[in-house]
Amino acid sequence: MLTPCLCVLLSSEVLAQVPVSNRALGVLSITTSPAGATVELVDPQARPSKGTTPLTIPLAVVGQWKVKAVKEGFGVEETTVDVRPDETTSLSVPLRLAVALAVTAFPADAHVTVTGPNFHGDGGLPWMADGLTAGSYAVKV
Repeated sequence: MLTPCLCVLLSSEVLAQVPVSNRALGVLSITTSPAGATVELVDPQARPSKGTTPLTIPLAVVGQWKVKAVKEGFGVEETTVDVRPDETTSLSVPLRLAVALAVTAFPADAHVTVTGPNFHGDGGLPWMADGLTAGSYAVKV
């Protein structure tokens, strides 16, 4: 008889330590295009988790979530999303194809600087980078 009371008491103490604002929950639904991406999440309490899209978290802590979507052949996409209490928050993450870029020129030891979507790189020629996000890049030799 003492054990059930002790368990209830411990549970009440644990619940009493959780701030009232963090007790609110919502639903977080994440999709990617194309589907099947690995999603790395960090909730408002800095707890990491991972899943595969489409992904639904039915008991999501309210607040700002960090979301990182990764799929082979596509660039990494990162964003944040705010989950609201008693609501379903839907996040759609379009993935862009990853590309490679090679720069060759004369003279072979010239310096090159490349900038583009979430990228900056520099070095000597020949120069190459892969896994880049599709988009416009500025190349300065």
